[in-house]
Amino acid sequence: MNAPTEFALSGLDTLSALSGRLMHWATPEKACHGELLRLFSLKSGDRLLDVGCGSGDLLAMAAALEPGAILAGLDPDEDALELASHKIPGTIHAAELHQGVAEMLPFEDEAFDIVTATRLLVGLDAKTRAEVLAEC
Repeated sequence: MNAPTEFALSGLDTLSALSGRLMHWATPEKACHGELLRLFSLKSGDRLLDVGCGSGDLLAMAAALEPGAILAGLDPDEDALELASHKIPGTIHAAELHQGVAEMLPFEDEAFDIVTATRLLVGLDAKTRAEVLAEC
């Protein structure tokens, strides 16, 4: 079966390519998370902390990409953490989710190989942002 002309004209020769493009367009945050995780080259045993994890989208994507990664998330919103706890199945190590603020991380120094804060920093004033970055 030949690909429809519309796909060929847009550089897409399969329906799955179109679907992938639509997903990136419709959910740019997920596309960003996927690109970050690709750049991190997440491996089994890597320790990843997502500060301001919200409902756990990045952690869920990391769990799907590398079930052997050791995942943790921190967020002040208890309801978001509850949602996150249901999104992150299938990992070898259960994801640890902590309620707290980024200015006072409840972890030892050097406890993680990778620390992310994908949406957190934008909404902070300069002083708080500097505190969070120093803590991370």
